[in-house]
Amino acid sequence: MNTLLPNGSIKVSPGVTTTYTATATDPRGAKLTQQVVVSVAQAPIPQHPIKHIIFMLQENRTFDNYFGVLGAYRASKVPGATAKDIDGFDPTVALKTKTGKLVKPYHYKTVCMEGLNFAWNENNTDMDLQAPDTFLDSHCSNAKSLIDKFPQTINLSTTDPGGTRQMGHYDQTDLPYYY
Repeated sequence: MNTLLPNGSIKVSPGVTTTYTATATDPRGAKLTQQVVVSVAQAPIPQHPIKHIIFMLQENRTFDNYFGVLGAYRASKVPGATAKDIDGFDPTVALKTKTGKLVKPYHYKTVCMEGLNFAWNENNTDMDLQAPDTFLDSHCSNAKSLIDKFPQTINLSTTDPGGTRQMGHYDQTDLPYYY
């Protein structure tokens, strides 16, 4: 006599803890009943939950002025972090200033710095919007914005006759509370 054990499965996705009952009947009519409880529990809490979200709103500085080297600093302090984890500047790229001088990013020698130009016209020149869209196109959806003209729109002054101050940045020694 060939007796096969029952087999098979059913997939369930209960939203709450549920008891399921399975009943099998053999060829002679004998029944076997088995119950199983599928427990639904709250999802586990992540091992490293987000503890803080910090918004910093400030005027008259760019991200690079304050945080351009934060990625490199973080990479030196946090295992597994890289300088590219935070979108800072590329320290090897020189940009042309209003006077034609090429300047790479540099560390400010003082925390007392003359303000930059944040006028609307200059900011739209700074964008350096590339084809195929132009500034007048809807949402500039296909455009690439190089954001590389800002050194050419800085107001020259007696304290910065070369127009280089916009290429400077602070670091953790200047702004320890940011780092």
